[in-house]
Amino acid sequence: MKTHFSLLLFFLMITFQSFGSASNDSCQGATLLTVYNAGSDFTPLVQDIGTSSNSTAPVCASTLYYDLWYSFTATNDTQVVLIKSLASGLLPSIEVLSGTCGSLNSMLCYSSNFQILTGLTSGQTYYLRAYSQFQGYKYEISMLNVPSNDECNSAFNLIVFRNDQPYVAGLNFWTVASNAGSNLCNPFNTHDIWFKFTATDTAQILYIEGIAAYFDYEVFSGNCGSLVSKQCGTFSNTDHAKFQKLVIGQQYYFRILSEPANTSPLIKVALMNPYTNDQCAGAITLPMSASFGNDTEISGDLWFSAPSPGTCTSQNDLWYKFTANASNAYIKVQSYTPMIFSVYSGNCNSLSTVQCSTAVNGKVSGLTVGNVYYIQLYSALTTQQFFNIAVTPILGNDDCSGAITVIPGDKLYGDNAIEATTFSATQSLPGCAGNADDDVWFKFTANKTHYVLEVTPEDIGLFALGFVYELYSGSCGSLSSIKCDTVKTNYLDPLRNLTIGQTYYLRLYTGNANQYSNFRLAIYKSLDECTDAEQLTLTTNPSDFTQPIFSSLGATQSLAGCAQTADDDVWFSFTATQTTHSYILTEYTAVVAECFSGSCGSLTSLGCSQGAQGNFSGLASGQVYFVRVYSTVAGGIPRFRIRMFSKPENDEINSARRLPVTNDQVIGLANQLTAGATPSFPNYCTGSTVNVIEDVWYYFVAPQTAQYLLNTSTGNQNKFLVEAYNSKSNLQNNIIKCGGITGLIPASGTVNAGDTIWFRIYPNFGTGSYKGDFDLTLSINNSTVLNDEPGDALDLSFTNSYQYTYRSYNYSLSTLSNSCLSPTFNYNDSWFKFSAPALASSIVLDEVESQKCFLEIFSGTPGSLTSIECSDNILNLPQSLTPGQQY
Repeated sequence: MKTHFSLLLFFLMITFQSFGSASNDSCQGATLLTVYNAGSDFTPLVQDIGTSSNSTAPVCASTLYYDLWYSFTATNDTQVVLIKSLASGLLPSIEVLSGTCGSLNSMLCYSSNFQILTGLTSGQTYYLRAYSQFQGYKYEISMLNVPSNDECNSAFNLIVFRNDQPYVAGLNFWTVASNAGSNLCNPFNTHDIWFKFTATDTAQILYIEGIAAYFDYEVFSGNCGSLVSKQCGTFSNTDHAKFQKLVIGQQYYFRILSEPANTSPLIKVALMNPYTNDQCAGAITLPMSASFGNDTEISGDLWFSAPSPGTCTSQNDLWYKFTANASNAYIKVQSYTPMIFSVYSGNCNSLSTVQCSTAVNGKVSGLTVGNVYYIQLYSALTTQQFFNIAVTPILGNDDCSGAITVIPGDKLYGDNAIEATTFSATQSLPGCAGNADDDVWFKFTANKTHYVLEVTPEDIGLFALGFVYELYSGSCGSLSSIKCDTVKTNYLDPLRNLTIGQTYYLRLYTGNANQYSNFRLAIYKSLDECTDAEQLTLTTNPSDFTQPIFSSLGATQSLAGCAQTADDDVWFSFTATQTTHSYILTEYTAVVAECFSGSCGSLTSLGCSQGAQGNFSGLASGQVYFVRVYSTVAGGIPRFRIRMFSKPENDEINSARRLPVTNDQVIGLANQLTAGATPSFPNYCTGSTVNVIEDVWYYFVAPQTAQYLLNTSTGNQNKFLVEAYNSKSNLQNNIIKCGGITGLIPASGTVNAGDTIWFRIYPNFGTGSYKGDFDLTLSINNSTVLNDEPGDALDLSFTNSYQYTYRSYNYSLSTLSNSCLSPTFNYNDSWFKFSAPALASSIVLDEVESQKCFLEIFSGTPGSLTSIECSDNILNLPQSLTPGQQY
């Protein structure tokens, strides 16, 4: 999620993901599968055999297997089971059973990605058991009726979406169990399903998600009794097609065909209008930017475009236009796929070619200031092709005399990066390595004796092929080469032994002939010495996503190592706010971190820690400390992030965080940390020898008398311990749980309704501390879904983090008399409630597994709701909401 919010914007986030133990590990816990009709909007159930336990009872002549259970109520005498592998083609076997748990009759055993079940009794419940001898089977499973759109006269009517609507909201269809239909497009594809639509444009885009090879389509005009074939095509290399030469307002039919044994039987289908700038008349205006680096980009995708006749090309294209403010311009296209552009003058009815078929990126010459010009961007590829396009001034740094000035940054990863290009550049001097046919020039004045250089070419392949830089002293016409090297991925190149106040020149070029690139260049201070230490900001954030990336490649030794060889040490500093601070290094673990007090030139070592996480103690609040980091092996660290932690808000019992009681499919609190916390008191658990170095506190209020299950993700549940108490006072004598983070509270007996239970979590390490994060789920033991209906809505508070993380979607659709979501779509819904804040706010969904989700706000009471607004993923709360009122 890359959404930026200002400081005054409060927002709530909910995220979805799937992990944890399976509730359908037995027949009694079988997951009920909804039987869907063609044209439904649903998401297949994602499953993992690895979440089940091993069983020794035989099934279909197999033993020692893992299994998961499902049930369904037949709606017809024939149903279709679809399974799609999510693990490199590995599929579980399936057993179909009738009867009841404890008295089941095996009907069928099979192993394939689909099965047509016949001879069923409508209204009767049946069971499916997916099983395997191995755990590495992840898959999607769906239960379906036979296709209702199997013939032309039962064609499914598709509504045409606008081109700015999310096309992935397509509906599900399948060719499995359809009747055979002859196909002139491809004689191997014999199963077909039918659609109809009313043209809203002279062209329509058919989008299909989830197809495999050997799918075809055929478009017809006329009616079912008298069809005329208009267009025929295949989807073997793409998953969209363009229906052309249509008459607006006229009805058309099309069918999708597949071979009988296709491996991807479930598809999502949508029909859209073409992009507005698919033709010259709809060209989007590009402002001509003031500079090359500070450009005004517009995003696009050539995927759904189509050729424009009478131009430089017959390939798929999109159109843009700009008004020239100089005689030359640069067409800057940022894309990872090959594209070409042409430029025209005149108007869309009478275009004159200015420049034809220029490989992007490139410059355009001979323009007249004030005239409008048209850009035709195109490509021979028919796959997804995202890009950004801008019109900028021409760079003049093709020779030393036009070198662009770079201002060295006083802070690593500062704001002084320069955007530049080698496109259209010519050779100035012989190359020190490779072919210098496209060299460009930069200069900087040194105010330090050493820097690091970062160059990031747009073409990632240039890291391997060679993007060369050469450093010079002197002046243009009288240059002395100091260094020649190639740019490497995740590497800050050292520029050493510089003279303060002297101007230096940099020449860059792609090492291969006829290869060009846009790129970013920056010169930063080096972290190679204590005096250049990067100041770290203390954090309590469990994520390192926004943290800068560092490297010790090219660094030299400052002091003798406290452990191993310190030939690549780099330096950081921080200001202590407590007596102990924790650190975490990520992306590289073979490291040493040493903490110093004092000042550069007069340092005292306070602690030496080997490994990616640790603690520094004996600190004084308000004092500056230095930390150097180096690799345990010679050669340096190519890439790492470092965080120094202060204590979290829930460091003490009086500031404990409330954990909501939800259900076993909802993470109540995600990404929790003990890092930076201070210990409240020694270990109170009998028999445990773990030294409590840092602990954090939580509480929950029991909604009913019961046992409660505390749980976390499998990756770290053994790394932490829990102590739970049924009173806030006299804690040592009121322990009701000791042990791993996953378990029952209390360990025996029950908690009474209304009781407040306090618990602390600390790392399960005797001599150190574990700095990983953990999630918390709290549910009533053997509970069912809690927030499946409005009356059971969970409370939301407006924070800057995700409040709930969903493991799965075991919810039903609530019956509503009014909703802005179409009643024809089979949604599953879950419910929340909140008090409207006074400030502008948003509710945000982060869809970890790319499921299509919607948000809808209601006013009123659970029994009488009025829909206010719907949105995808991010819903900005309407200003009409009354602050303090519940929604």
